[in-house]
Amino acid sequence: MKKLLLAVFIGLAGMGTATASDAIKVSVRAINTFEKDFKGISNVKWSIKSGMNCATFVKDAVQTEVFYDNDGTKIATCKLAGFSDLPGNARKSFSEKYAGYKITELISYEDTDQFFYFMTVESHRDKMILKVSNDRISVFKKM
Repeated sequence: MKKLLLAVFIGLAGMGTATASDAIKVSVRAINTFEKDFKGISNVKWSIKSGMNCATFVKDAVQTEVFYDNDGTKIATCKLAGFSDLPGNARKSFSEKYAGYKITELISYEDTDQFFYFMTVESHRDKMILKVSNDRISVFKKM
């Protein structure tokens, strides 16, 4: 599971980097499911990221990526987020525990049974990915 999440997160770091050659490999079933799930969305860019079909688009002014397997089953939805989107206790905990860190990227992640955030943070000493689940912050990966 952690490998899948890391693959999705790494894929998000390149949001919007699809090429024409990637679109040829995208599953027709994934495209069909996307069109049912997200009626009326235009300017969708398709790519393959970490072996998954990925639709990148903007909805309600928010950059979004949706990942599907080749059978068209939705795996996860990820969106760029802001600090104010975090639960209040998580914002407070981050401000206290990671006072010397700057958030360089914040992404919400949702699959069939989970919702949480990933934050890429860095200080003058190090860089890491934090996972925010409910009000808890944990180190997901040190970089």
